[in-house]
Amino acid sequence: MTLETVKDILDWTQTLHQRLSEAYDEAAAEIGDERASMLLKYVAEHERVLSEAIKHFEKDSNVHLMDTWFQEYVNKMPFVKNFQALSQFNNTSPAAIIDATIDTHQSLIDMYSELAGIAKTSRLKELFEEMQFLENSELKRMVSSMQRMYDL
Repeated sequence: MTLETVKDILDWTQTLHQRLSEAYDEAAAEIGDERASMLLKYVAEHERVLSEAIKHFEKDSNVHLMDTWFQEYVNKMPFVKNFQALSQFNNTSPAAIIDATIDTHQSLIDMYSELAGIAKTSRLKELFEEMQFLENSELKRMVSSMQRMYDL
């Protein structure tokens, strides 16, 4: 997928969360460790919620803002070019699942931070900062819950 506009970036992020949700669900069904399976199911649901939140965020945003071009920058970002859906969790420890989830979300947070830093308008900067805040807040909430589950 080529990312050319703000809408494309949000669509890509929404799809990423949806694919992660599906990958976590598949892994939960296949993994032999009950605790890891519970953790994967929790993360899958969390990713579904994030996917829906981004879908609603995009729907509620200004149409002209969504049409702003960012092609030159976004398609050169290593995270976008090199992302592979997390789908191989067989025989993976709960700690490794937590680490992989944190890494993926941190990459999104960094992407939105960079986009906010190069935004040409205050409205566009605000949009990327809101997306960064959403990803960061949800990551903190998810990690806290995952750690509690892991400690059980």
